[in-house]
Amino acid sequence: MSELTAARLAAVTSGAAREAAEPALEKVGRGRSAEVYLGHDAGGRPIARKIFTGDLASTVVLYLLTGAPNPYTWCEPAIRSAWARRRILGHLVGYWFGDKVRLPRADSWCWNPEHRAYEIGAELIDGCHVPLRGPEEIHAAADPVRDLVDEVMKPLQRHLDESGFDGLVWQAGRGNPVASSNFMLEDPMMENSMLEDPMLEDGDSAAQNGQRRWVWIDLESGVPALFALNPLATAGFYLPKSLRHRGWLFDDVDVPKLRRYVDEHRADLESAIGASALAEISVETDDLERHQRQWKSIPRYRRSIGYELSQGRIDQAQAEHYRERPFAWYALTLPAGALRATRKLARKAWHGLAWLARFEVLPPVRAVWSFGTSQRYRARLARRLVAARIQAWADRRFLDRDMVERLHSQLRHDDVSSYVTDFGVHLAMKPFIKALQWFALPPMLALGWIDMAAVGFILIAGGLIGRVAYTAGRFAQAVVQRQRRPWMALGISCLPVVGNAAYPAELVYDSTGRSGEVARFILYDSMAQVGRSLPIWGGADSLTEHWFNRLGDVVVHLLAKPIR
Repeated sequence: MSELTAARLAAVTSGAAREAAEPALEKVGRGRSAEVYLGHDAGGRPIARKIFTGDLASTVVLYLLTGAPNPYTWCEPAIRSAWARRRILGHLVGYWFGDKVRLPRADSWCWNPEHRAYEIGAELIDGCHVPLRGPEEIHAAADPVRDLVDEVMKPLQRHLDESGFDGLVWQAGRGNPVASSNFMLEDPMMENSMLEDPMLEDGDSAAQNGQRRWVWIDLESGVPALFALNPLATAGFYLPKSLRHRGWLFDDVDVPKLRRYVDEHRADLESAIGASALAEISVETDDLERHQRQWKSIPRYRRSIGYELSQGRIDQAQAEHYRERPFAWYALTLPAGALRATRKLARKAWHGLAWLARFEVLPPVRAVWSFGTSQRYRARLARRLVAARIQAWADRRFLDRDMVERLHSQLRHDDVSSYVTDFGVHLAMKPFIKALQWFALPPMLALGWIDMAAVGFILIAGGLIGRVAYTAGRFAQAVVQRQRRPWMALGISCLPVVGNAAYPAELVYDSTGRSGEVARFILYDSMAQVGRSLPIWGGADSLTEHWFNRLGDVVVHLLAKPIR
């Protein structure tokens, strides 16, 4: 089998012509399997171009497990399988969910010569991912997270399992909290929404009525389905399915099971989606079976050959030569791979040395000095940090324009944002106080300037004294400037052990008040940041981010002081 077919050559030619005619692409997103760019179709309408470049972590995992990076990058049968799955599921999802869930309109697939990877062009969705909990005091009764999980992801997992889309259950979120980022909430009332799309289908009643609905935007995996957060999902579902498909589960479809499902529901399907759609499912199922068999039957070493051919590191004649000589291929690629890795490390080391050579010491030293000595500098820095986070939420469409303006207004007139840097000062004081205790006290004791009682007191209460002195000074400053007075921070700073939590506690206290929108925003965003920072199962728009973000509800609603 040749991975470089006439169809791909045609795709290369058309892709090269298109790239020559288009300006530089604007990146609008990135996942484990691909980068997404803003492009335009032949009619000039905006589309999302999903280019399967893959990230470093997923590439390493796939190299170890399969011998090559993401197959959608280099393998034509794999990308054709993905295309057929999208065409089939576009109809089945409509049958399962009606107007509540849909897939983006798939426009094309082709080879991208610039990125040396395949791409899929699909409708650009005007909407947002599941919104985080924010500074509003009262949240709407409708909970989009619960709606997504209970009314979309879990039923979708069941439908996919019943119809043979075993590998797609991973993308629908079974044991995979990152899968929530595969769904967007479409709002036809937004500017430039689907209501203004001339390609809107006649049966699209949800869009016509201005209702919000879910769009399953990402159906292609970045890693095999082996790293579920819930180990029971791995042991009870994914590993048995891997044995069933005789390989690591990666978007596999049980085609005979799919055909049986369609036959069993033929009457209902024809009534719901029409005879023409049912006929298309049959045609695409045949294509899916053929291309998936071609893709999945490629031996490990030939996957490596196919990838190297796609990247231009070998030519077609060399690929044909090594397809029949696996040991010669390994003998060639293992040293070459080690050499490439060594070169990459050397380049990174060289770039690091070049950065150190250009590094200027004085600016960061001045910044650290200003942070330690100037409250005005710290307040300005805190406002910039919080303003940047407000803008990040606005860019994700989690805050409306009125809320953004209110937060910026409060940020200009309220000192609550300084709690962030005040907490930093409390933490930064600790090493200086420890240095004073262990390096300055012994000489002072030896010279007789202080006695043992004073030494013991400073060792025990040194951190407390520093915190109280700083917090008392900030309290006096707030009184003079007629700003919010940090009573709680002053009280907690007097306590041993927990004193460093003074300003976080003050932030929590202020977040429960009627005028504490900035404080609530900082609290909710800080909680979400923990979820975004977790490796593997965290990240933006993951359920992990939402779980941590909602811990703010425990503080604001369960531990809130009465709002007067």
